Amino acid sequence: MDKKFQIKHYFLNLIISFLIIISLPHFINSFVNFPYHFNLSELLTNYQGGFIRRGILGEIILKTYQVFKIDPLIFLSTIFLILYLIQIFFLYKLLEKYRNNLIVLILILVGPVIVLFSIYDIGAYMIKDKFINALILLHAFIAFKTVNDKKSLKSYNLFLIFIIIPLINFNFLLHENQLFFVGIHILLSLYVYDKLTNTFFLKSKYALLYFSIFVSLLFVSLDTPLSLIQKIENIKSSLLENFPTIYERFPMEKEFWSYKELAGNLNLKIGGMMKIFIYFNHTNAINLIVAFILSVGLIFILFNYFLYDKLKEFNNSIKFSYWYLMLPCLIVITVTTDFGRAFNLISTHLLAFFLIFPVNSDAISLKSLTKKNKFLLNSIFVVFIFFYCFFWTMPHAVGWQKISGSNTKYPGGINYRNSNLMTEIVNFSKFTYRFIDTHIIVLPKAEFMK
Repeated sequence: MDKKFQIKHYFLNLIISFLIIISLPHFINSFVNFPYHFNLSELLTNYQGGFIRRGILGEIILKTYQVFKIDPLIFLSTIFLILYLIQIFFLYKLLEKYRNNLIVLILILVGPVIVLFSIYDIGAYMIKDKFINALILLHAFIAFKTVNDKKSLKSYNLFLIFIIIPLINFNFLLHENQLFFVGIHILLSLYVYDKLTNTFFLKSKYALLYFSIFVSLLFVSLDTPLSLIQKIENIKSSLLENFPTIYERFPMEKEFWSYKELAGNLNLKIGGMMKIFIYFNHTNAINLIVAFILSVGLIFILFNYFLYDKLKEFNNSIKFSYWYLMLPCLIVITVTTDFGRAFNLISTHLLAFFLIFPVNSDAISLKSLTKKNKFLLNSIFVVFIFFYCFFWTMPHAVGWQKISGSNTKYPGGINYRNSNLMTEIVNFSKFTYRFIDTHIIVLPKAEFMK
């Protein structure tokens, strides 16, 4: 093995290590300072007023506190740290077949759309979307391993019954956005059945399992605005009674401003979409379109280029276009005004689907994307990669916020400037210096630092 090949072979490991290192200050900050208080009202929503949408996580946190006296802020920080690491782990396993293809690894892992989306914007770290993203990556990993290792269809069916379907329903009770991504899970099942058996998945009895989410949908849809308002008041009382120290620390959260969305139901979503057309100016629209192209559009174009023949073969096998089950993902854009979150969800699900397909490990290179010996075209592409990874960010509310140099402001919170990879590298060096200087050994300082 020559030296050049060795470097390429370990590039994936180096990038994954880099991602974890660059994220360390954020992990520590989540446990020490907990700068995510603006998410508390949604994260702590529980069933103390009766069944309500998005309440299952808060109920688990409340019961854990009552039984084991675990600090809910520590519990939340631990959960989202685990989810972040799970996402990195499954991406690592799914991207191993692209180990020698540096362009794919850089665009997916170092770009601001998939992993680093959670780090660049304080409003994008502690959100329930992580549960939805982690589940599709888990399913993609199991589907890929089942087909690649020629495992039995029975083991996949058991995985579907006892892991995927229960977790889809759990995620729906966390956040109703899970409903729009069930089609991608069905695509993964179609792929497994297509490779392991002659049985068409949608004609099998196991396909009916996916319809169980409509039982949860029925329960979520039963509430009236009046009953929701009463439930929310009961939830507020339970939180103030059980977690008084949290609201002493974050008094501004006593207003529970996120509960307005729970009481608003479909009317609020319609109002949000109307607001876009009324208040969006040309700059907002351009930011939104560019973010969509550089997130969802980029992943779709990239992998359709690499997997064109395999996707065509898959369409022929299932006898309809995979896009019929993928298009419902785009509906999430119409029911949220946090467009960055929507683009992150869509991009992650598209990526998970594309990564289940095998690929020629040597098929992707800079020369395959540009014409040989075209120096100018190659140079422009390299410059694009550099700026895409180091200087662009996708705020959770992109469109309302700029794709460069935007600020996030929450009631009662500090004005947080959204970062990018270059900023994170600088911040990590400062963090390392302060940590060593404070806890290990006094470091030399320049005159202006004294």
